[in-house]
Amino acid sequence: MFKEGKYTESFDVYQNILTEQKQASPSMLLKMAYIKEGLGGFSDALYYLNLYYLKTADRKVLDKMEEMAEKKNVSGYTFNDFEFIQTLFYKYYHTIILFLLATSLLFLAGAYYLKFKKKSNPGLTAIGMVITLGLLFYVLNFESD
Repeated sequence: MFKEGKYTESFDVYQNILTEQKQASPSMLLKMAYIKEGLGGFSDALYYLNLYYLKTADRKVLDKMEEMAEKKNVSGYTFNDFEFIQTLFYKYYHTIILFLLATSLLFLAGAYYLKFKKKSNPGLTAIGMVITLGLLFYVLNFESD
């Protein structure tokens, strides 16, 4: 329907998918924002662009959001580098946890190898494992998504 130019009808279908099925693809969210912007619903367009950004962490959409906010003199849509990094952190939260866990297991295997196979001191490897486990502890307990 969107390709045929039936924007309001396609928006109703997209809205149904978003609210009832709790699913949305990035392209669907962009189309919804485009439709709302065309109809003059700038706050709704900003909302859908924000949902799109949360899924993709695309910096270009931030520029579009700031541009739209400036047109309507709306504040609160400025975005700095810290917030961008924070968004990336939350987007890849589970990957970061798995990486830290795998790294700590590698340090454990290295410490075991050095201690029992090479009969040497695994001090640096153990320190690396403790640091990695400390980071994992912090991420799991104090940085929730």
